[in-house]
Amino acid sequence: MAQSAYLHASALTKPGDAFRELSVTALNFTATNDAFEQAKHAYATGDYDQAVKLYTSALEALQTDLTSVIHVHRAAAYEMQDKFEQAAQDGLDANPHNTASQPDPYLTLGSALFLHGQLRESAATYKIGVNVVPKMHPQHGALVKKYQQTLAFIEKQNQLMAQLLPFEVISNILAKLSIKDRARVGMTCRFWNKYIFEKWPYMWETINTFTDLSGYPRRGAGLIDAIRGDQVRNLCAQFDDPEGFYYDLMGYNDEHDSDGDSGERDLGTALIDAMYNGKPSSWKHINNLVLTRCNESQFKKILAVVKSSLHKLTLRDCKQSCHYGERMISMAASEFPNLKMISNHLNTCSQNSWLLNYIRNTAQMSNFHLTSLSISWHLEPALFSDICQCLPALRSLTIDPEKYYNYAHVLDMVIIHFPFLEVLHYATGNVTDKISTTYTLRSSASVNCGLKMLVLYPPDKRVYTADNLTIDTQLDTLCQRGHSTLQALSLNLDLLEGTRYAAIRTLTQLGAPNLHVISLYAHRGSSIMPQIIGSLLSFCPSLDTIKIDGLSIGHVNNILDAMVVSRPIQRLYIYFYVSPRCDMSINSMASFFERTQHVYEFSLNDCIDDNFTPTDQFAFGLTRAIGSSTVRELNLRTFKMTNEQLIGSLKNLRNSHIRTLRIRVASLTDETVLDALADIQHLTHLILYDHHHGVNENDLCRLFGKWEQPQMLVVEVQFKNPQGYIKGYIPDLATMRPKKDQIADPRLRYSIVKV
Repeated sequence: MAQSAYLHASALTKPGDAFRELSVTALNFTATNDAFEQAKHAYATGDYDQAVKLYTSALEALQTDLTSVIHVHRAAAYEMQDKFEQAAQDGLDANPHNTASQPDPYLTLGSALFLHGQLRESAATYKIGVNVVPKMHPQHGALVKKYQQTLAFIEKQNQLMAQLLPFEVISNILAKLSIKDRARVGMTCRFWNKYIFEKWPYMWETINTFTDLSGYPRRGAGLIDAIRGDQVRNLCAQFDDPEGFYYDLMGYNDEHDSDGDSGERDLGTALIDAMYNGKPSSWKHINNLVLTRCNESQFKKILAVVKSSLHKLTLRDCKQSCHYGERMISMAASEFPNLKMISNHLNTCSQNSWLLNYIRNTAQMSNFHLTSLSISWHLEPALFSDICQCLPALRSLTIDPEKYYNYAHVLDMVIIHFPFLEVLHYATGNVTDKISTTYTLRSSASVNCGLKMLVLYPPDKRVYTADNLTIDTQLDTLCQRGHSTLQALSLNLDLLEGTRYAAIRTLTQLGAPNLHVISLYAHRGSSIMPQIIGSLLSFCPSLDTIKIDGLSIGHVNNILDAMVVSRPIQRLYIYFYVSPRCDMSINSMASFFERTQHVYEFSLNDCIDDNFTPTDQFAFGLTRAIGSSTVRELNLRTFKMTNEQLIGSLKNLRNSHIRTLRIRVASLTDETVLDALADIQHLTHLILYDHHHGVNENDLCRLFGKWEQPQMLVVEVQFKNPQGYIKGYIPDLATMRPKKDQIADPRLRYSIVKV
């Protein structure tokens, strides 16, 4: 009963209530007729100016009074048909400028909005009517009553929702909102105001001066005074003011900036000053602090406020000089008694000599070890060797091979100098800062957890010949050392071309009991890959994710044959290339999906060309096998199927477990294709790849119009030439779809946007 009242509120307002409150129940032509007769008399006497004025008055009276009466009565009829959107529109047309002194338009519009579920808008309409309609009017009391009842219902509804939903659910929803959006929710009614600002303890838990404060209007600085410092646990303060926001906020002009120090007048500085000059004791619970472009004087102020509570400190692009970052790290390590981790990210460095001195000076502090190093810097082998000698406790090493390409030397240094290393990431595209260092307490830095992640992916179009034998030997040593702790392995097999693959053989002989993820790449394929996968599956019982890139289509069957059915493979991604004499047999794939009960994500795509054209047997056989499997996410985006192949494949997936489907289409003009898509029973996300803009918004509207499944469907069409996308969705049947169906424009009904 409570939930029904919460959703429908039929006890408060029902269709027809507004009609019973109407004060005008008949059309009155008196004013129009009087003005018309007077205008005729003025015309007959030759007073044409007066005649024009009177005729105009008659027209206005006819258009305002009479049309308003008809609009409100038609709105009442719409309500009885449950067409609340049309009723609300009539209520607006009856009083387009909210200036009518009659209560009927406000009663009609407020009732229609309430029944349509727009409670705040309904209350606002009643409030306008209360203020505009004369208090002596007989129906003024009805407006006041409706306004008070609506406010009370909103309050009760919010309380009921808080009772129906666990605190954790509401808390997680609010936590995903920005501070600005939380404040807006808090201003909707007294209940949410009290809930968010008084009862909910996480309103101010995380503050980012750039994303949370800079989005406010010019009174944003006043928000700083409203922050409850005792609730803040995570603070991200950005100094400098690249957008000039703080100048406008505080009334500064360009001439005022003659000293050139803009950093003293930005929001980060305003917040730090409020902490330092206000009540420092109320900010003593901050555990995590991120400072961007902070200078030394600002850092000292923060140090005085959060000295005893801080656990993690992150510095980004320290101002004035890179040496300031070094000094701040040393200061933090010695002054913060409870500090456990320090990170420093730099994008402006001077010379190689400075880099070496910086690492030497910070790596061996009295109570901290440098445990993580990320480098995107042009190095020389001698400099890298000197750096490695300073890092006996290093646990994570990330290097950009575009800046330093010497795999044999890096692996050699890792084996010699880093006995505690847990992560080695030597691949392109993973380094965002030139230099990043992380420091942890000596007590935790000395724990040896073993190698957990090994990623070796050189840049494309490299020649791997000179050091392959050496690299294979070094990898063999690392695998012997970390085979029992390794959890993720990502390897370009071209690094081992022409070798005995000793590292792989070591993993198969010793086993990798904790290996969960493996990703292998080989340029234009590798004949050894099926044997590697088969061996690893036999000796890696925890393996659940496999990605293979650069495999001949003829070897795909061999890979699937090599997989042991009893192993819990959950995600399988295969990127193949088509060789001139490829075997397009589907037998192994069909057999694999018939036997396995664990694969939930499956991707099979051409790694060279987006125009892989399968045979009918291959397309139908693959989708038929997947249709009877446990796969829930399917990616076939490079398959260039004919219309008949696409329709047949979609029909094979009709009763499957597929929730997410990625396929390529040329157009959606064929109604049979739309019917086949709409018939997939469990589909929730559909991503269509259209290379030539053959799909448009109307096609999505037609697809949504055919959708009869109860669950929500999200559709995205991605274009290639030129790039862009179309997005839209249809809500689930149980909640929002009936309301959406009342919207006339299908593009608005399905929230379709095109970029």
